[in-house]
Amino acid sequence: TPGAEPATRASDAAPAPTPPAATPAAPSPAAEPAVIDATPLVFSAQAGTEENLPDFLCEAKEHLTNSEEALLALDQDRENKELINTVFRAFHTIKGVSGFMALKPIVALAHSAEQLLDGARSGTVLLHRPELDLILASCDMMARLLGVLEGASGPARGDFEMLVQRLDAAARGAAGAPEAPKAERVAPVAAVPEAGDAGVGAGTALASTAAASSGAAPEAEARPAGEAESAGATKLRKSDQTVKVNTSRMDSLVTMVGELVIAQQMVVQDMTRLMGPGGGNPRVQRTLGHMSKMIRDLQEVSMSLRMVNLKSTFQRMTRLVRDVSQKAGKQIEVFTEGEDVELDRNVVEAITDPLVHMIRNSCDHGVEGADERRAAGKPPVGRVSLRAYHAGGSIVIEIGDDGRGLRREKLLAKARSKGLIAADVNDASMPDSEVFSLIFLPGFSTAEKVTDISGRGVGMDVVRRNIEALRGKIEIRSTPGEGTTFLLRLPLTMAIIDGMVVRVGSQRYVLPTLSIQQSFRPKGSDLKTAVGVGEMVRVRGTMLPIYRLNRVLGLGEGKDILEDALLIVMEADDLRFCLMVDEILGQQQVVIKTLTQTGQQLRGVSGGAILGDGRVALILDVAQVAGLAREGPSGAGEPREQGVPVEAA
Repeated sequence: TPGAEPATRASDAAPAPTPPAATPAAPSPAAEPAVIDATPLVFSAQAGTEENLPDFLCEAKEHLTNSEEALLALDQDRENKELINTVFRAFHTIKGVSGFMALKPIVALAHSAEQLLDGARSGTVLLHRPELDLILASCDMMARLLGVLEGASGPARGDFEMLVQRLDAAARGAAGAPEAPKAERVAPVAAVPEAGDAGVGAGTALASTAAASSGAAPEAEARPAGEAESAGATKLRKSDQTVKVNTSRMDSLVTMVGELVIAQQMVVQDMTRLMGPGGGNPRVQRTLGHMSKMIRDLQEVSMSLRMVNLKSTFQRMTRLVRDVSQKAGKQIEVFTEGEDVELDRNVVEAITDPLVHMIRNSCDHGVEGADERRAAGKPPVGRVSLRAYHAGGSIVIEIGDDGRGLRREKLLAKARSKGLIAADVNDASMPDSEVFSLIFLPGFSTAEKVTDISGRGVGMDVVRRNIEALRGKIEIRSTPGEGTTFLLRLPLTMAIIDGMVVRVGSQRYVLPTLSIQQSFRPKGSDLKTAVGVGEMVRVRGTMLPIYRLNRVLGLGEGKDILEDALLIVMEADDLRFCLMVDEILGQQQVVIKTLTQTGQQLRGVSGGAILGDGRVALILDVAQVAGLAREGPSGAGEPREQGVPVEAA
């Protein structure tokens, strides 16, 4: 029939690259060729289909992400057929579209993985740990093959062929014989049109193959043509609800909306200056108010386009723990919480490498081996936890383990041997936070042996640098014998902040609104001065230290009499204190502009903002400002004690 010809061609495209799989020289999954061809695998899409590559890559990566998530869940629930179907459908869909684009290596790998998964669906293959490892390796290899289409170097041809052989051997070994009929049975890929068919793109191919691989392939084949067409159209309409947008265009949109916000503030301020704060035409006032609301809504919508949840990142870390623990010969479970927390896409991308490094440290040097854990009275299976939650206007990500923990004496001894601590320094006087922060020094490590997995402390200076470059902060909490927890405090977004604009002398500053608890004008009866502590004020029965912003920042202006100024109660790093300013000018969302000095971040300042009058206001990092005040910066007097802990307050 006329429709059979393209079906035959698409079918032929699938097994064409798989002759190595049929070679009798692979009697078992462990068999390897004597000589591995190290030539990088190179291939490209069929001419005329290049414009479909971006859509195909995006969809294929999404399928791989879903597959990996399902495989990790299968590791805990081996009999879950729906999870097996999820992975099968992913490889089947990738196989169909790559066949349409003549991506033969991708077709070959997807076909072999599909055969093994089809055996698992039918019950002829049992998915034990080796089979799951093999399918996970297929996901990794598929990701490398997709990278070839993006310009990356391909995997070695021998590694690729060996993986395909192992997949085919695993499918044959469990079934007892080569499964030729099953290759025919999974042939709904034949429904994929040829590249020459007019008006057909990768999106249509994805829709049709996804419909065919819905887990009911035989029923789909028996369905009338009209009904199949309708189902395909429905799938296509659903996919049209999500639009793929280039990230550079999205960032440009956010930038332009930010400039629009600044322009709108300038217009409002100019109109207020011309007509007075309460005068002018009421209609103009209503129009300006409506414009402000619409621009604010537009700003929130544009910012939401850059927000992504942490689910995929946590999933990658779960896979990492599985691989590292297997390599280290340990049993480690992963517990995640807060996967639905959203962060700026740029922040999520930037924290991936630091998370990988800390997870490797926790698995390799934090969690003990089974024998050591039993001797310490712990369960043989270790635990690594990943948590994300909102706290004080930031996102906190916790990476914890129930392993050995950090030992003060070991860290201090190593620091002394490297000359990082003076001989006359009293160890007992150093707080735990200061001792633990020693591991962030370049090259500092207490690992007894360096492994190929990680080394405690090696590279931790890079981790801290990357986090601080995001306007974030990293903290360590540890108890010997009980474990270690790293806390990453990160901003929600890198582009916008809700701020309170304050004045000190002629200068304007922006304080993060979520760090502000209250503001008030102090009374003389509530003010006290303590030796070694400095100025304090009673706030609701609690004495809080006062940090004069003009002195902390070394300004030669601003009010000096406390009763004439305003105090703002701030919270940062679980401490409470008061900042003294001259005046509060108002609250507004400001667009963050990066400020650097010879490539270094300015301490106490997280960025700048252009105000409605065109002036630049510095956005203050409240925690760093408090740190400067306690250190006794220029004009601030003697070093100050820390603020009052939130729990004590």
